[in-house]
Amino acid sequence: MHAVFSEHPGPIKGSDARLMKAELERAVSLHKAGRHAEAEQSYRALLARSPRHPPVLYLLGLCRLEQGDLGEGSGLLRKLLKLAPEHADGHHALGRALLASGQVSQAEKMLKRALRLDPALTDSHVALGNLEAQRGRPERAEAYYRDALAGAPGHAGLWNNLANVLRAQGRDSEALEAWQSALKADPNNAEALCNQAIRVAQMGRVPEGIEQMRRAVALKPDQAELHYNLGIWLFFNKRFVEAAEALEEALRLDPSFRKAAIELAHTYQYLCDWDRLAELMPAVETEVARARQGGDCDVSPFFVMSFPFDEADRLAVAAAEARAVEARVRRVRETVRFRHRPGPRERLHIGYFCADFRRHPTTYLTRRMYGLHDRDRFTVTGLSISPDDGSPGRRDIIDGCDRFEDLLALDTAAAARRIADLGVDTRGDLQGYRGLSRNGILALRPAPVQVSYLTFLGTLGAPWADYMVVDRVMMPPASEQYYSEALVFLPDCYQVNDDDPPVTAERPTRAEQGLPEDGFVFCSFSQGYKIDRSVFDCWMRILSRTPGAVLWLPRSEEKLRENLRAAATSCGVSADRLVFAAWVNDKADHMARLPLADLFLDTLHYGAHSSAVDSLWMGTPVLTRKGYAFSSRGAETLLRTLGVPELVTEDLAAYEALAVELAGDRERLAAIRAKVEAQRARSPLYDTARFTRNLERAFTEMWEIYRSGEKPRRIEVTQG
Repeated sequence: MHAVFSEHPGPIKGSDARLMKAELERAVSLHKAGRHAEAEQSYRALLARSPRHPPVLYLLGLCRLEQGDLGEGSGLLRKLLKLAPEHADGHHALGRALLASGQVSQAEKMLKRALRLDPALTDSHVALGNLEAQRGRPERAEAYYRDALAGAPGHAGLWNNLANVLRAQGRDSEALEAWQSALKADPNNAEALCNQAIRVAQMGRVPEGIEQMRRAVALKPDQAELHYNLGIWLFFNKRFVEAAEALEEALRLDPSFRKAAIELAHTYQYLCDWDRLAELMPAVETEVARARQGGDCDVSPFFVMSFPFDEADRLAVAAAEARAVEARVRRVRETVRFRHRPGPRERLHIGYFCADFRRHPTTYLTRRMYGLHDRDRFTVTGLSISPDDGSPGRRDIIDGCDRFEDLLALDTAAAARRIADLGVDTRGDLQGYRGLSRNGILALRPAPVQVSYLTFLGTLGAPWADYMVVDRVMMPPASEQYYSEALVFLPDCYQVNDDDPPVTAERPTRAEQGLPEDGFVFCSFSQGYKIDRSVFDCWMRILSRTPGAVLWLPRSEEKLRENLRAAATSCGVSADRLVFAAWVNDKADHMARLPLADLFLDTLHYGAHSSAVDSLWMGTPVLTRKGYAFSSRGAETLLRTLGVPELVTEDLAAYEALAVELAGDRERLAAIRAKVEAQRARSPLYDTARFTRNLERAFTEMWEIYRSGEKPRRIEVTQG
């Protein structure tokens, strides 16, 4: 609000003018103090004495607007502008009133008129900037916010607004600088603090980001969005109990908060809190139904993989996510365009894009592949969006690549430009919609041929994904219609596996691992989100039918262990028959203990992949059933490639029966175990060089299709 004491027409002179000015100043004081009714009464008295007094018309108009009377407030301001058409503040106030009443076009004209009269009118710059941001035109909003900041450089809210529109343009590094400026102006600006924390966490500094989010929540504990963001990053930091608490608070503050409900369901899934998960499943199903209708969807494609949603539903959810990614980069694409050269190559340049070049299954599976590429025909670049954890696996990948690019700190546009500048021809996406994915980079098409491979176990449903690498088991004919990518069939298992994994020479004993010396040991080294009630109940029936047997599970949060123990008890199985493995930081130590198990039990909806291949390498048989979707067929393709299809059952009843049979027939199990160990040397499953040659054949054919001007099409790689 701006009190204006400019010259005005009218007959008031001398002592009356001085008296009126004093009364007007008193009315303004009441107005500033929030005593609107008293201020209104004073303004009306003044207006009765001087009906054509611009300052009074202006201030009474403002007062009525603030009291919620848009009609009278706007009428008073229009009367003012007839008397004083050069009144910049009047144009601004009327523009804001028109915005509030939904008359956007007229409001915009008024606000622009205000700026022509007074270019330094900060509030009009802000209002127009907000309007452009709402219209999805962040570059125009940016110009207005920068003009506003020229007049108010210490305005934290303006810096926060500027940062948000910079982020919308993919200029994340500049956005971070703007949030830092906001916090310099006001260290207690919760919105800026939260936004900065998100960017810090995205750059791999998750614990630091979480602490900043906690500060933001402490500043504004009644804002559901702040609790939600805190919960999201606690989840990514695998602090699931704390994540659930934050998300529960977000939902308490705003029961209609769809995203909070979905993420809370995902968190309960990781904790195996199946009763609370069941309460939220209607919300999950509603989101999936929304995706089926072509709408937006707050369920992530990764989340649906661990539920019994069919492949049509999974495609719909993935396509909804792809549309959301495309919308986020729409403005960025206007300034970032790449011209690719489809000519011949002496060496095809492959870029592997991943957020998991660290202690992660992706690294364990792929670490030897990079160095095995034929350097006469291929150049290999690692494109990393993960922090450097100093792990041996990351070092192996760096050593195996011709070039290793750390893109973590780069914003969306800059990262895409870097990939394009490197001249990457075929980009292998080892991320998909998983973890800290940055699909906006890929949506900008920095490489002419883009391939989804290995880690995201489903379709991306995205226009930027040309191909998906599969095999015959993972992709039966009936499933092909539910994948938007052109499918590339490898002759063996689609999954690359390490044929020289690190294994500690000294093997632990069962006693050291808390396992019975003579009892049968079932195991399943799967995370909580893969374990649903149906498979756990099946496992408990298996234990009930196998006296003295135990189930060996991975170390996890205490709450998850409590939930599983309680679930076992409710099934009539003693909780002490669940043994939770000690935490080991070294993959080699974990590999060394796997032979202590007698039989690995697969999960259902999202099956074992890297954990199954580790167990098979160490000689422990893996039992699975036929899957109904890509994410549930991993163990089957491993077993069939290895040459032990007898461990693939038709359904859950057969799975349960065979587990009990094998536990009761040690001789039969020993024969299977011997076969697994013998096949390891003969099967292509652990032939990393052979796999790499086949993948190279696929990349070469993709490039030739691109060079010929054809659209991506189905490829069937034959063994050379």
